[in-house]
Amino acid sequence: MYRIKRLLIITVVTVTVFAVMVLGVYQFGRTIWHPAVVKSMGGRSNNEVIESIKAKKSYLTALPAGKELTVLVFKSSKVMEVFYDNTLVMHVPVLAASGVAGPKIKEGDCQVPEGIYKIDVLNPNSSYYLSMRISYPNETDLKRSKARGVTEVGGDIYIHGKAASIGCIAIGDDKIEDLYFLAILAGLKNTKVVIAPSLKVHYEKITDKEIKQLYKSIYAQIDILKSSQRTNLLERASPAR
Repeated sequence: MYRIKRLLIITVVTVTVFAVMVLGVYQFGRTIWHPAVVKSMGGRSNNEVIESIKAKKSYLTALPAGKELTVLVFKSSKVMEVFYDNTLVMHVPVLAASGVAGPKIKEGDCQVPEGIYKIDVLNPNSSYYLSMRISYPNETDLKRSKARGVTEVGGDIYIHGKAASIGCIAIGDDKIEDLYFLAILAGLKNTKVVIAPSLKVHYEKITDKEIKQLYKSIYAQIDILKSSQRTNLLERASPAR
């Protein structure tokens, strides 16, 4: 009997330790130990990241610096279109983006926001390989949430690598390299991120005046960009991928 109890205790402890190790190594698509590892090793700089990307993707250096970078994200179709200097340079499949159509209202709702933002932070040591934060919440987001009695609106919404999302936009490691390079090439002040619920919305039929105005402003930006776009120079210059 004693031997059976001892074996049972050893089995329970072993299973528990294994479960903790699995959760510790991999959670939400990335290692949760990554920040500690980065801190102990000193991390890497944006310059180091850019030099690494240039060594693999020299065709990116053909683009001029300081031009406007606009990222369009369509949530329902999980498609991203990237424009540099009014030129469509990339079609990017969104590998993961949680939530449904509709703007983000509060912290913890796992919604990808909808609206017009900028890229305001670049993280070369992200747990998701590389990441760039969008400027959520903006004034419109804060006003919308306040009208609903929400004070905790959330934040730290990123476009990043890997293929998992808990409120962010994951586009894989290869594409985040391209977008990261373009963001640095443009300069953060020249960036814009437009996130829409779908490729097209009949916002004139929406009864909520606030949401209707939001979508009207989003699709006005999209229409302007689509009407002025030029030939896709980057995809012609880059090798087959």
